[in-house]
Amino acid sequence: PLALAENVPVDLTSWIAGRSYEELFEEAFGSPGVDIVRVGQAVASYERTLVTHGQIPFDAYLDGDVNALNAMERAGHEVFIAKGCVTCHPGAIMSDHEFRNIGLDTIYDDVGREFITGDPMDHGRFRTPTLRNLALTAPYFHDGSALTIPEAVEFFDIGGRHAAPNKDPLIVPLGMTALEKSQLAAFLD
Repeated sequence: PLALAENVPVDLTSWIAGRSYEELFEEAFGSPGVDIVRVGQAVASYERTLVTHGQIPFDAYLDGDVNALNAMERAGHEVFIAKGCVTCHPGAIMSDHEFRNIGLDTIYDDVGREFITGDPMDHGRFRTPTLRNLALTAPYFHDGSALTIPEAVEFFDIGGRHAAPNKDPLIVPLGMTALEKSQLAAFLD
């Protein structure tokens, strides 16, 4: 476990103590066995510990504290609204939880949602991610192809890299100025 992880906390390393996933799952669940249901339960248990409400300045801004964001970030929020980003990334959670093909891959690269539904119109569609704490989640997109927030902003400014029959109609060139891109990146950071 965690063989490729960096900066693993000492307490976690001590608890793992070289044990296998099978041994750790047996300790966690009280009986042997690693299966998809238990993996899902383990991931869900971890995700329930990730509480971000009230932990980012945007929450205070949404609650009416205009000074929670600096001038550049406030301008970026205006760009976020004006350029339609808010359509797919609304509210405090900053996601509509829909599945979209944003023109990231060619039609043949990653099947995305189609793997689950079997519907060819879901080819290359992925759930709209939250933008909360975005600076902590690099690289960006499901393939990690944008290493920085400015790279991701540029991707959306040009309207994606590839056309696909089911590319989301909201993904179009935005025509942002350099200042707008900087403002948007500041807001998202």
